[in-house]
This record gives sequence, C-alpha cells and structure tokens, in this order.
Amino acid sequence: YVPTNLNESVPECLARGSQFYFGVLLEPWIDDLGVGPHFLPHISGQCYYNPQPMGSPLYLRFTEYFGPLFDIATGAPHQGYGDVSQLPVPGYFERGSQFVDLMHSTLYDLKQNCTRGFFFKDKWFPGTCEADVICYSDKTAQALICPEGYICNEATTDALALATPCAPGYVCGFGTTPDAYLESPMGQFNMLCPRSFFCPEATGIGLMKRHACPANYFCPTGTVDPYMGAIANDAERRQIPPADADPFRHVDHVAYLREGDVREFSLHDKRCLDGVDPELLNTFTTNEWGGVVNAALESQLLCARDNKWRHVFNAIQRRECDCVHQVQVTLDLFALWQCNNTCTSVFAQASWQVAQSSTNGLRFAKYSTTVYSTFASLAADITRDMKPFLAPHSISKGQIYTAQAPDELFDLYTGVQNILQYKERLLDWVNFNPSTNDILRLDMCECQRMFKCPNGTVSPVGSDNLFDCVKAGVVLRRRDLVPSGHARQVNGKVLLCVCMYINGPVDLVGSDFTFLSGTGAPVGHIVLDPLEVAIVTINATQLERNMTYDDHYQISIYKNCKPCPPLYQCNLYMDPVGCTYPFNDNSTGQTMYDSCMSMYHDDSAICDANALFCETRGRVRPDGSVVPVPGCCSCERLDMPVFFDANRPVLGFPDDKHGMIQFTISAVAQTELTIVVELLHGLYYNGFEATFVPTNVDVSIFTPSRARYTPEVPTTDSFFSVLVQDDFDAMALPLN
Repeated sequence: YVPTNLNESVPECLARGSQFYFGVLLEPWIDDLGVGPHFLPHISGQCYYNPQPMGSPLYLRFTEYFGPLFDIATGAPHQGYGDVSQLPVPGYFERGSQFVDLMHSTLYDLKQNCTRGFFFKDKWFPGTCEADVICYSDKTAQALICPEGYICNEATTDALALATPCAPGYVCGFGTTPDAYLESPMGQFNMLCPRSFFCPEATGIGLMKRHACPANYFCPTGTVDPYMGAIANDAERRQIPPADADPFRHVDHVAYLREGDVREFSLHDKRCLDGVDPELLNTFTTNEWGGVVNAALESQLLCARDNKWRHVFNAIQRRECDCVHQVQVTLDLFALWQCNNTCTSVFAQASWQVAQSSTNGLRFAKYSTTVYSTFASLAADITRDMKPFLAPHSISKGQIYTAQAPDELFDLYTGVQNILQYKERLLDWVNFNPSTNDILRLDMCECQRMFKCPNGTVSPVGSDNLFDCVKAGVVLRRRDLVPSGHARQVNGKVLLCVCMYINGPVDLVGSDFTFLSGTGAPVGHIVLDPLEVAIVTINATQLERNMTYDDHYQISIYKNCKPCPPLYQCNLYMDPVGCTYPFNDNSTGQTMYDSCMSMYHDDSAICDANALFCETRGRVRPDGSVVPVPGCCSCERLDMPVFFDANRPVLGFPDDKHGMIQFTISAVAQTELTIVVELLHGLYYNGFEATFVPTNVDVSIFTPSRARYTPEVPTTDSFFSVLVQDDFDAMALPLN
C-alpha cells in the first residue's frame, strides 16, 4: 500500500476508484516511505494506492485451489522443496523415483484456506500457501488468466478459453471459475448484473455497464433482456428450494432500517437484507469443517438475489402475466413428451389442461390449427416460430418496442425449454402445489412484459425499480361513483324503459356510456337541481398501502359533458384542445363509434353523447344543418377541494386518503354531473377494482326544503344557508 500524500478525505479518496483505500498500515511492516503490506480500514487514516492488494488474479487462483503447503496438509515434505536428508514421502520408494503430485481442489473448498505471503522492501516473505512457492519466480508464468466474460474449468486450453461464456444476467471477471458456491471468490454466480443495466451472455466487468436500461422499462439487479422480460434466475441456477426462495413465506421478521422505519420481512427477504449488511460483511466465523466463512455470504446462500419471484408476482398483479396458463401448457407438453409415440390410443381419453385432443393428437388452438402426435414435431415448430422474436431487434429513440411473441407461443416455447432442460425432473420445478393448487414456484414463470413499465406510466433511461415508472396522464379505468340503481342516476337518454327494435326487446337501463369505463361497465351521471347538495362518501380504509392519490388514481367530476374514453391522452396546450388516440391509431374513434351505432341500432343520439373523438366533428341535424361537436378533451375535470390538492403522509401510508373520504357538491343552477374515480397507474388494477365497489360508496342528495325529518318518515330535505355578500361589507372580522 503506497500513500498518496495528498491529504484526501475519506470520500475524496474512495471516489478515485477501486484501487484506492483509506485507513492505516500495521506495525512493524512499514518502511521509511510509509509503504507497507498490512492495511486496516480506519476513519483516522490516510489514502493509499494498491492495484492488487490480494495479488494478481493468477496468484489468487493458485492460493485458492492448491491451498496450504504440502507438508502442512499431509505432514510430509514435498520433493520440490525438501533436503537431502529427508525420507521419501509415504507410499514412494527412494528419492527421485517419480514426481509427487501436489494436492489441489477442482472446485473451491473452504478447508483449503491458507495465509498468503507479501512483499516488504522489495523482498518476498512467503506465507503458508503452496502458491507462495509455485509463484516465487521472476519468469513469466505459462498459465494465462481466464478472460473476463468467460468461465474456465480445470485443464482449459487456449483454444477452449472462450468455450463457456458467462451466464446471462451475471458478470464474470478475469479468472472466473465454474464454482456455483458463493463463498468461492471468483465463482460464476458471484456477481449479478448491476441495476439500471442489462447483461447478455458473456458479460465481463469492463462491459457490465454497456447496455443502459431503455426508457419505459426498469432493470433490477440481474436483468438479461428488459424487452423479453428475462432475468438471471438466481434461485434456479443455484438450486434454492421453493420454501427458501418464496419471499411471501414466514413473514415474521422485524428490522429497524432507519429512524421511524420499522418493517416486517419474510425469512427470505431477511436473509437478503443480512447479505448486504455492512457489519455482517466484516464478520467471519469458522464452520464445522474448519473453514472461515463470511456471515453475510452465509445469508446470501439462500437468497434469490434477483428477486424474480416478487417481480413475477408484481407482473401478475398488473395483469401482464398468466402464469397459471403457462404451467398448464407446460404440463400438457410434458405429458406428450413422456408418452412420445405411445400416446396415439389415449389422446382422446387422457385429461389435458389446455390442449384439445383427438384420436390423431393434440392441438393448441391459440397457437395453431395443426394436430401434433409427437413432442418432437411440436417442439420443432414452436422453436422455429419463436426464433424471429429471439433475434436482436433495433429500436429507434421514442419508438415503442413491439417485437414480442404472441403470449400462447411464448408460453409454449417456455414449456419446451423447461422440458428439454429438466426432462424427468420437470415436475420438481414446474407444477401446481397438490395441497393448495397454487403454482409451486413463481420464479419458474417467464413473462415478456415483466420489466415493462405498467400501463399508463413512463420511466427515464436507466431506471432500476418498478416505482421509477410514473403516471403519464392517461386514464386506464374509470368507475362510476354513483352506485348502480341510485334513484337519481341517469344512464343516457332512455330511462327505465324497454324499447322495441327489429331484433326484439332491448333493455337500455344502465347500458349507455359503456365506452367510458374501459371495462364495459356504464358510466352514468346525476342531475342536480338548483340549490341541491350531493355528498359523496367513500370508504378507502382497505385501499392498498402504497396506492397514492394523484399518483395512482384520482377522483374526477365532469360538468355537463362526458370525458374521453380510457387510454386517450389529452393535450391541454393545443388550441383547440386535442388528444392522441390509443397506440396512435387514428381510426380508434370511428371504430368505437361504428360499434356503438351497431349496438344501439343506429341511434346517433346515444353514440354522440359518448364523446369518442379527439377532434371536433359535425353533427347533422334533421333539417340538414351541421352543428359542431367539440372533441372529448374539451370536457375537463373540475377542480377538487383543497384536501385533494396535496398529500400528507400518515404513519404507514404515503398519503392521508386511506380512510373515509367525503366531499360535497353544491349546485347553484341545474347541473349534469359525472362523478367518477379514475385509475392512472397499471400496477393497481386489483386494488382499484377491490376498493371502489358500490358497497364502499354512498351518494346522498339533499334538497332545500323544510327539514321535517322523523324516524318514521325519513327525508333528505334540508335547510339551505345563503350568505349575502353585501350584508358583510361594513362588518369587521374578529382579530383572533
């Protein structure tokens, strides 16, 4: 360690790179220039430079796999450094009869630990490692270090140095070994791809930040390909059992993270938290075999560091994945693979999850009309059809990535790959839990859109977290806050009637404005007469903990108009106000209008009221005149009360809207009001639909009249207070 003598602070020193260290040197191994081999990190020290504090990568590999000196390991001296008077090694006869093999391990073994030597005043002081003898030479070593981005097993030649690339989602430095055990200093699974980036196969340390996460995606640790939803599969590769990899099991651990932040963790997440704990990273113990182990690494052994299980769960919650269907498809493929050519007589009799069977074979209707009698022929067609989607695709700035396979093809391809990898052991990895009928391992499910920002959100380049995706101002879902069947609810121009059409009676009650919800449910309105008051009460106590008002959903009131259908994006800065159709398809409005006309038998009054177009259009009157109809974005939501303008965090919640919410609407003149709640973030489809249901919403309308309320004759009549401004012109308000 060589002092820089620049009087840097700790941050200044460490910011210079990985070759700089801040601390003190240990006596007595310090020369006149302040250079020494033994270093201790300490806040009261100074900055030191050392490009190889543990020695060269080649020397390190020798120390780890040849271990301690031969005489320490066996109790007998080796011929390479013996003397004339010593006896032969046990089992050998006479001196020089043949060479004695050094002891070494093919895979990393903790019991092979030894004390490394060091240089002091340009002199070599050997330790207890065999490498201290092997490497003590001024000649160039014949062995070459394994190139970064690749894995080299024992006896790897120069011709085979690039034969085994680093697994996708991982990073392999110089000298990476095939060890899967995390205690191995250069094992193949030691380093995951850093967050905010993605790492294809054969990624080395020098290239691990080459591919930044694209906009509108997020790349957590271990990302392989954000466009295809691929990740390292850390639990699968390191054979972590499902009981240990499940982040939702044994949620009974509490950790104090920082002031005011106490959280409950599952056993899996607690292990992952301990795996990066600074104190545990510097804590070492001796295991039952005498090996020195790191406390943090011991916790990481059963931690799925890429958190794939949770990422898949979140994708299911935002409706980007159907893992149940994927498992069903895989089980059908596995049954076909098991019987192969012997299934001809039982195709029609066997019970299949998804496949349609006949005496000739199986057919997956959503994929192809072809009937397959063998797994090999089906797998060949699936692989061929999937190949174009797996090839690299160029994408321009601002362009949406669309080269994704149809979901059925993707699920079939995933099933084929799992069967070819696991064969008879497939059911240990891909299956349903027989006791609960839940999926055995969610981390075995693959999802193309797992790292795509939720619907209605965007993210900048280099995002690493799902919560980096923020709303884009698009309404995804809309729910009427006036409960269905409310006495004052209006659902279009026809109320409580059955109209006769050519095809028979059609009940139009509650059927209008269905295009405005995004789910096919009607979005009606109420009409308040002058001086009437509507009070809306919402029970939001069961709202998802992280679901935040204005970030993820909003309450909107529209006066005397109807808003745009979901997924329309309004631009209020245009003059006149305009919008963009979903997926930039300008035919969307006309398609929906034609569908409406077909549904309501060419009743233009109903379809015109739905506001389906961005642009201003003309409506032809019976007399032939044309009346301009403004685009849907001209219908703007009204300002809400001050309570909704800002969020005040409440202990355990990000806002103060996780309780009873109530607001009042007072009409000065007769007014048509559309009162809705709108979803803005695709992560919360389930929470949105579970909370804003009729049983959690109450709408009461009070009419000004004498309030003659009795329990026997209830009424919503109430007094209406009127303040005349002129009455207070000469009145001074109290100063307190």
